[in-house]
Amino acid sequence: MTGTVESNVIVSDEVRAAVETGAAVVAMETSVVAGGSYPHNLETALAVDRCARDEGRSPPASR
Repeated sequence: MTGTVESNVIVSDEVRAAVETGAAVVAMETSVVAGGSYPHNLETALAVDRCARDEGRSPPASR
């Protein structure tokens, strides 16, 4: 990446390292977390996170 952009977005060390090395980062649609009824929405978001990690990708979600 070139240049700097000021932002309120917090990038995890894991995602920063993935971007710096050219590894894949998966963007998770916010409706995965916000949609649906609790606790199923959380379970779904964690399952998506697990699937991405199982495939060697870095999901940009906090744990």
